[in-house]
Amino acid sequence: MDINKLIIDLISNPLFSLIFPLLIAAIVKFWFDRKIEKVKSNHATDTFKFQTEINSLKDRENFKFNKLHDKRFEVLKNTYAYLNKSLDFLRPYVAINKIVPPGMSTQENENLQDQSFRKAHKEFTNYFTENIIFFDKTIEDLLGSYLKMIAEIYGDYNNFKILTSLNIGTDSEIRNKALNANKKITEQIEPIKKEIENKFREMLGK
Repeated sequence: MDINKLIIDLISNPLFSLIFPLLIAAIVKFWFDRKIEKVKSNHATDTFKFQTEINSLKDRENFKFNKLHDKRFEVLKNTYAYLNKSLDFLRPYVAINKIVPPGMSTQENENLQDQSFRKAHKEFTNYFTENIIFFDKTIEDLLGSYLKMIAEIYGDYNNFKILTSLNIGTDSEIRNKALNANKKITEQIEPIKKEIENKFREMLGK
């Protein structure tokens, strides 16, 4: 069979002019659809990878946030415990009317209260300094004022006690500061403590 003649006859056929454009269009559409599917597949893969990376970043950030929140909660909890502990030791030390436990002399009781407060205040100060980064500026200032004022009240009473134990006369100002030490706790320390408690509650979302 003559291939050339067959091709010429095929091209000369009136149906060829109708079928050929449709055939070409079908081929082009098939190729284009395959190309689109490939692009979609690649896009879906890239989107999945991107979403996976985003989720991984979110998980890491959430982990960091939760760890930070847990640490902050721990710092607030411990700070509040130190705050109360130092104040609980200061109150009886500067009290005008002291309660002396049975089997203990007044001086022994005084020395024990002194040592207990010093230890508690030192622990509180060290903990505050080491964890100051977890407090905002307002709470940092409040805690700083609290520690400073507690130390001043202790100093007012302790100076009077030392001078008295050495039989050194004290003027009225030193004596009055010592006698008013307990009053200062009520008038100056308690309001600051209340502010600190309110700020802690804000930080904890309560």
